[in-house]
Amino acid sequence: MKYLRLLITASLLTVGLNACDKDNIYERELYKQVIALVCSDDYNKLEDSQLLGEEALRYVAVSCGGTEPVATDVRIALIEDDAKLLDYNWSMYDADRSMYAKRLTFSHYSIKDHHIFIPKGERAGKMEITFYPDGLSPDTAYFLPLSIGAISAYEVNPKKQNVLYRVLIKNQYAEQLSSGYTEYRMNGYKNASSIVFTKIIQPLTSNRVRMLAGDTPFESSENVLNSSAIVLEIQDNRSVRILPYKNITVTQIDDDPLYPNKFSMETDWDKTFKVFRLHYKYKINNEPEVEMREELKFEISEE
Repeated sequence: MKYLRLLITASLLTVGLNACDKDNIYERELYKQVIALVCSDDYNKLEDSQLLGEEALRYVAVSCGGTEPVATDVRIALIEDDAKLLDYNWSMYDADRSMYAKRLTFSHYSIKDHHIFIPKGERAGKMEITFYPDGLSPDTAYFLPLSIGAISAYEVNPKKQNVLYRVLIKNQYAEQLSSGYTEYRMNGYKNASSIVFTKIIQPLTSNRVRMLAGDTPFESSENVLNSSAIVLEIQDNRSVRILPYKNITVTQIDDDPLYPNKFSMETDWDKTFKVFRLHYKYKINNEPEVEMREELKFEISEE
Protein backbone atom coordinates (compact mmCIF):
# COMPACT_ATOMS: atom_id res chain seq x y z
CA MET A 1 0.00 0.00 0.00
CA LYS A 2 2.87 2.37 0.87
CA TYR A 3 4.47 1.64 -2.48
CA LEU A 4 1.19 2.40 -4.28
CA ARG A 5 0.89 5.77 -2.51
CA LEU A 6 4.45 6.69 -3.52
CA LEU A 7 3.75 5.69 -7.13
CA ILE A 8 0.60 7.84 -7.27
CA THR A 9 2.44 10.79 -5.72
CA ALA A 10 5.28 10.48 -8.24
CA SER A 11 2.82 10.29 -11.12
CA LEU A 12 1.01 13.41 -9.95
CA LEU A 13 4.31 15.27 -9.66
CA THR A 14 5.25 14.22 -13.20
CA VAL A 15 1.91 15.40 -14.58
CA GLY A 16 2.31 18.69 -12.72
CA LEU A 17 5.83 19.24 -14.03
CA ASN A 18 4.73 18.46 -17.61
CA ALA A 19 1.84 20.91 -17.28
CA CYS A 20 4.23 23.57 -15.99
CA ASP A 21 6.59 22.92 -18.92
CA LYS A 22 3.73 23.30 -21.40
CA ASP A 23 2.58 26.51 -19.71
CA ASN A 24 6.11 27.90 -19.84
CA ILE A 25 6.48 27.03 -23.51
CA TYR A 26 3.10 28.57 -24.28
CA GLU A 27 4.00 31.70 -22.33
CA ARG A 28 7.33 32.03 -24.13
CA GLU A 29 5.63 31.68 -27.51
CA LEU A 30 2.89 34.12 -26.51
CA TYR A 31 5.32 36.84 -25.49
CA LYS A 32 8.01 36.08 -28.08
CA GLN A 33 8.68 38.97 -30.45
CA VAL A 34 9.10 37.81 -34.06
CA ILE A 35 9.40 40.19 -37.01
CA ALA A 36 7.39 39.48 -40.20
CA LEU A 37 6.63 41.24 -43.46
CA VAL A 38 2.94 42.07 -43.89
CA CYS A 39 1.56 40.09 -46.85
CA SER A 40 -1.02 37.49 -47.78
CA ASP A 41 -0.71 33.75 -47.17
CA ASP A 42 -0.87 33.15 -50.93
CA TYR A 43 2.82 32.94 -51.89
CA ASN A 44 3.43 36.01 -49.68
CA LYS A 45 1.86 38.24 -52.31
CA LEU A 46 0.88 41.85 -51.80
CA GLU A 47 -1.32 43.21 -54.62
CA ASP A 48 -2.02 46.84 -55.37
CA SER A 49 -4.04 48.48 -58.15
CA GLN A 50 -2.52 51.73 -59.41
CA LEU A 51 -4.04 54.50 -61.51
CA LEU A 52 -2.44 55.09 -64.90
CA GLY A 53 -1.30 58.66 -65.46
CA GLU A 54 -0.30 59.15 -61.82
CA GLU A 55 2.57 58.32 -59.51
CA ALA A 56 1.63 56.05 -56.61
CA LEU A 57 3.21 56.31 -53.16
CA ARG A 58 2.92 52.96 -51.41
CA TYR A 59 4.48 51.12 -48.47
CA VAL A 60 5.88 47.73 -47.50
CA ALA A 61 5.37 47.08 -43.79
CA VAL A 62 6.69 44.79 -41.08
CA SER A 63 5.01 43.91 -37.81
CA CYS A 64 6.17 42.44 -34.51
CA GLY A 65 4.38 39.34 -33.25
CA GLY A 66 3.79 38.57 -29.59
CA THR A 67 1.86 40.44 -26.95
CA GLU A 68 4.45 43.15 -26.31
CA PRO A 69 6.03 45.82 -28.53
CA VAL A 70 9.77 45.78 -29.20
CA ALA A 71 11.94 46.67 -26.19
CA THR A 72 14.67 48.25 -28.34
CA ASP A 73 14.96 50.07 -31.66
CA VAL A 74 14.92 47.62 -34.58
CA ARG A 75 16.47 48.34 -37.98
CA ILE A 76 15.59 46.02 -40.85
CA ALA A 77 17.34 45.97 -44.22
CA LEU A 78 15.35 44.84 -47.27
CA ILE A 79 16.92 43.47 -50.42
CA GLU A 80 15.46 43.05 -53.89
CA ASP A 81 15.41 39.28 -54.17
CA ASP A 82 14.85 38.06 -57.74
CA ALA A 83 15.35 34.45 -56.65
CA LYS A 84 12.00 34.57 -54.82
CA LEU A 85 10.22 35.53 -58.04
CA LEU A 86 11.93 32.67 -59.85
CA ASP A 87 10.75 30.28 -57.11
CA TYR A 88 7.19 31.60 -57.51
CA ASN A 89 7.22 31.22 -61.30
CA TRP A 90 8.62 27.72 -61.09
CA SER A 91 6.08 26.61 -58.49
CA MET A 92 3.19 28.11 -60.47
CA TYR A 93 4.12 27.35 -64.08
CA ASP A 94 7.00 24.87 -63.94
CA ALA A 95 9.08 25.24 -67.12
CA ASP A 96 6.44 27.13 -69.14
CA ARG A 97 8.27 30.45 -69.33
CA SER A 98 5.58 32.01 -71.51
CA MET A 99 3.40 32.17 -68.37
CA TYR A 100 6.03 33.62 -66.05
CA ALA A 101 5.39 36.84 -64.14
CA LYS A 102 7.92 39.57 -64.91
CA ARG A 103 10.23 41.45 -62.59
CA LEU A 104 9.12 45.10 -62.33
CA THR A 105 11.82 47.15 -64.04
CA PHE A 106 13.66 50.02 -62.35
CA SER A 107 11.93 52.63 -64.53
CA HIS A 108 8.59 51.81 -62.87
CA TYR A 109 9.54 52.34 -59.20
CA SER A 110 11.99 54.05 -56.88
CA ILE A 111 13.07 53.29 -53.30
CA LYS A 112 15.04 55.98 -51.47
CA ASP A 113 15.95 53.84 -48.47
CA HIS A 114 15.83 50.03 -48.32
CA HIS A 115 15.42 50.04 -44.53
CA ILE A 116 12.48 49.80 -42.14
CA PHE A 117 12.74 51.23 -38.62
CA ILE A 118 10.63 50.06 -35.67
CA PRO A 119 11.13 52.44 -32.71
CA LYS A 120 11.33 51.10 -29.18
CA GLY A 121 7.83 50.62 -27.79
CA GLU A 122 6.22 50.25 -31.23
CA ARG A 123 5.00 47.17 -33.08
CA ALA A 124 5.35 48.07 -36.78
CA GLY A 125 7.30 50.03 -39.36
CA LYS A 126 7.16 50.69 -43.10
CA MET A 127 9.26 51.52 -46.15
CA GLU A 128 8.18 53.93 -48.91
CA ILE A 129 8.05 52.92 -52.58
CA THR A 130 7.04 55.27 -55.39
CA PHE A 131 5.58 53.51 -58.42
CA TYR A 132 5.24 54.79 -62.00
CA PRO A 133 2.66 52.51 -63.66
CA ASP A 134 2.48 54.18 -67.09
CA GLY A 135 3.75 51.81 -69.76
CA LEU A 136 2.89 48.59 -67.94
CA SER A 137 0.89 46.08 -69.97
CA PRO A 138 -2.43 44.60 -68.85
CA ASP A 139 -1.30 41.30 -70.38
CA THR A 140 1.52 40.79 -67.88
CA ALA A 141 1.86 40.14 -64.14
CA TYR A 142 4.57 42.39 -62.67
CA PHE A 143 6.21 41.77 -59.30
CA LEU A 144 8.75 43.56 -57.15
CA PRO A 145 10.34 40.83 -54.97
CA LEU A 146 11.65 41.93 -51.58
CA SER A 147 13.20 40.00 -48.68
CA ILE A 148 14.56 40.77 -45.23
CA GLY A 149 18.33 40.75 -45.63
CA ALA A 150 19.42 41.79 -42.13
CA ILE A 151 17.86 42.75 -38.81
CA SER A 152 19.43 44.46 -35.80
CA ALA A 153 17.40 42.61 -33.13
CA TYR A 154 14.88 39.80 -32.67
CA GLU A 155 14.05 36.84 -34.90
CA VAL A 156 12.44 36.84 -38.32
CA ASN A 157 9.45 34.65 -39.12
CA PRO A 158 10.93 32.34 -41.79
CA LYS A 159 7.52 32.02 -43.48
CA LYS A 160 7.13 35.81 -43.76
CA GLN A 161 10.64 36.99 -44.54
CA ASN A 162 9.83 37.93 -48.14
CA VAL A 163 7.04 39.61 -50.09
CA LEU A 164 6.08 39.57 -53.78
CA TYR A 165 4.61 43.03 -54.46
CA ARG A 166 2.36 42.84 -57.53
CA VAL A 167 1.46 46.03 -59.40
CA LEU A 168 -1.92 46.01 -61.18
CA ILE A 169 -3.07 48.85 -63.44
CA LYS A 170 -6.37 50.66 -63.88
CA ASN A 171 -7.96 53.80 -65.26
CA GLN A 172 -11.40 55.38 -64.99
CA TYR A 173 -12.94 52.86 -67.38
CA ALA A 174 -11.33 49.48 -66.73
CA GLU A 175 -9.08 47.60 -64.33
CA GLN A 176 -6.59 44.75 -64.39
CA LEU A 177 -7.58 42.32 -61.63
CA SER A 178 -5.72 39.47 -59.98
CA SER A 179 -8.31 37.12 -61.47
CA GLY A 180 -8.96 38.85 -64.82
CA TYR A 181 -10.25 42.18 -66.11
CA THR A 182 -13.30 44.46 -66.04
CA GLU A 183 -16.29 42.90 -67.81
CA TYR A 184 -18.95 45.02 -69.52
CA ARG A 185 -22.36 43.69 -70.54
CA MET A 186 -22.93 44.31 -74.24
CA ASN A 187 -26.30 44.67 -75.99
CA GLY A 188 -26.41 45.65 -79.62
CA TYR A 189 -26.39 44.54 -83.21
CA LYS A 190 -23.91 42.60 -85.30
CA ASN A 191 -24.80 43.59 -88.84
CA ALA A 192 -28.63 43.30 -88.68
CA SER A 193 -28.82 40.67 -85.89
CA SER A 194 -29.29 41.55 -82.21
CA ILE A 195 -26.57 40.29 -79.90
CA VAL A 196 -25.91 39.99 -76.18
CA PHE A 197 -22.32 39.44 -75.11
CA THR A 198 -19.80 39.98 -72.31
CA LYS A 199 -16.91 42.22 -73.32
CA ILE A 200 -13.60 42.27 -71.49
CA ILE A 201 -12.14 45.78 -71.33
CA GLN A 202 -8.45 46.31 -70.47
CA PRO A 203 -6.72 49.55 -69.43
CA LEU A 204 -3.85 50.78 -71.60
CA THR A 205 -3.27 54.42 -70.59
CA SER A 206 -5.13 56.99 -68.51
CA ASN A 207 -7.64 57.55 -71.34
CA ARG A 208 -7.31 54.43 -73.51
CA VAL A 209 -8.79 50.95 -73.18
CA ARG A 210 -8.60 47.86 -75.36
CA MET A 211 -11.19 45.27 -76.32
CA LEU A 212 -11.71 42.68 -79.03
CA ALA A 213 -13.90 43.78 -81.91
CA GLY A 214 -17.48 42.56 -82.14
CA ASP A 215 -18.17 39.21 -80.51
CA THR A 216 -14.66 37.83 -80.92
CA PRO A 217 -14.07 35.49 -77.94
CA PHE A 218 -11.46 36.92 -75.60
CA GLU A 219 -7.98 35.43 -75.63
CA SER A 220 -4.90 37.05 -74.18
CA SER A 221 -2.65 35.55 -76.84
CA GLU A 222 -0.53 37.96 -78.86
CA ASN A 223 -1.87 36.65 -82.18
CA VAL A 224 -5.52 37.26 -81.24
CA LEU A 225 -4.85 40.69 -79.78
CA ASN A 226 -2.79 41.81 -82.77
CA SER A 227 -5.39 40.65 -85.30
CA SER A 228 -8.66 41.43 -83.50
CA ALA A 229 -8.26 44.16 -80.87
CA ILE A 230 -9.40 47.76 -81.09
CA VAL A 231 -8.64 50.75 -78.87
CA LEU A 232 -11.15 53.18 -77.41
CA GLU A 233 -9.63 56.60 -76.76
CA ILE A 234 -11.85 58.72 -74.52
CA GLN A 235 -11.60 62.49 -75.03
CA ASP A 236 -12.14 65.21 -72.41
CA ASN A 237 -15.72 65.73 -73.66
CA ARG A 238 -16.32 61.95 -73.33
CA SER A 239 -16.46 61.38 -77.07
CA VAL A 240 -14.69 58.20 -78.16
CA ARG A 241 -12.21 57.60 -80.96
CA ILE A 242 -12.14 54.00 -82.19
CA LEU A 243 -8.66 52.98 -83.35
CA PRO A 244 -6.95 49.78 -84.49
CA TYR A 245 -4.72 48.17 -81.87
CA LYS A 246 -2.45 46.45 -84.39
CA ASN A 247 -3.49 44.78 -87.64
CA ILE A 248 -7.28 45.04 -87.64
CA THR A 249 -9.05 47.42 -90.04
CA VAL A 250 -11.63 49.55 -88.23
CA THR A 251 -13.85 52.41 -89.40
CA GLN A 252 -15.71 54.61 -86.93
CA ILE A 253 -19.29 55.68 -87.84
CA ASP A 254 -20.26 58.98 -86.20
CA ASP A 255 -23.73 59.85 -87.56
CA ASP A 256 -25.81 57.54 -85.34
CA PRO A 257 -27.76 59.31 -82.54
CA LEU A 258 -28.43 56.00 -80.73
CA TYR A 259 -24.79 54.86 -80.81
CA PRO A 260 -22.88 58.18 -80.92
CA ASN A 261 -19.43 56.89 -79.91
CA LYS A 262 -19.50 58.38 -76.44
CA PHE A 263 -18.82 57.39 -72.85
CA SER A 264 -21.24 58.36 -70.07
CA MET A 265 -22.12 57.75 -66.43
CA GLU A 266 -25.79 56.85 -66.04
CA THR A 267 -28.12 56.11 -63.13
CA ASP A 268 -31.00 53.67 -63.39
CA TRP A 269 -33.06 53.64 -60.18
CA ASP A 270 -30.49 53.06 -57.45
CA LYS A 271 -27.74 51.71 -59.73
CA THR A 272 -24.97 53.63 -61.51
CA PHE A 273 -23.33 52.44 -64.71
CA LYS A 274 -20.35 53.24 -66.88
CA VAL A 275 -21.64 53.16 -70.46
CA PHE A 276 -20.06 53.12 -73.92
CA ARG A 277 -22.27 53.45 -77.02
CA LEU A 278 -20.29 52.62 -80.14
CA HIS A 279 -20.83 52.25 -83.89
CA TYR A 280 -18.06 50.94 -86.13
CA LYS A 281 -17.12 48.52 -88.90
CA TYR A 282 -14.18 46.17 -88.73
CA LYS A 283 -12.38 43.61 -90.84
CA ILE A 284 -10.09 40.86 -89.53
CA ASN A 285 -7.63 39.41 -92.05
CA ASN A 286 -9.57 38.17 -95.09
CA GLU A 287 -12.89 37.74 -93.31
CA PRO A 288 -15.99 39.70 -94.41
CA GLU A 289 -16.44 43.18 -93.00
CA VAL A 290 -18.70 43.37 -89.92
CA GLU A 291 -20.75 46.32 -88.69
CA MET A 292 -21.25 46.69 -84.92
CA ARG A 293 -23.59 48.86 -82.86
CA GLU A 294 -22.81 48.29 -79.18
CA GLU A 295 -24.03 49.47 -75.80
CA LEU A 296 -21.51 48.43 -73.15
CA LYS A 297 -22.53 48.79 -69.47
CA PHE A 298 -20.65 48.18 -66.26
CA GLU A 299 -22.34 48.57 -62.89
CA ILE A 300 -20.38 50.53 -60.32
CA SER A 301 -20.39 48.94 -56.89
CA GLU A 302 -21.19 50.97 -53.78
CA GLU A 303 -17.56 50.63 -52.73
